[in-house]
Amino acid sequence: YQAPMVVNLRIYNLRGQEIVTLAHKSMTAGLHSFYWDGHDQAGSPVASGIYLLRVQAGGKVVTKKMTIIY
Repeated sequence: YQAPMVVNLRIYNLRGQEIVTLAHKSMTAGLHSFYWDGHDQAGSPVASGIYLLRVQAGGKVVTKKMTIIY
């Protein structure tokens, strides 16, 4: 058994500006899925381009590149 840990899942633009926070909560280990509808924190649609998905949990950080095309 692993105790739940705080997971942060955020989307950034290539300038390093945070676009939206998809998760900031305590979660148990295992598979989880999230949906991003291509809108920023204020609900406005983002432009086509490259974005960074960053997941932080338990002292580990993983960053992946995404491309949005409309």
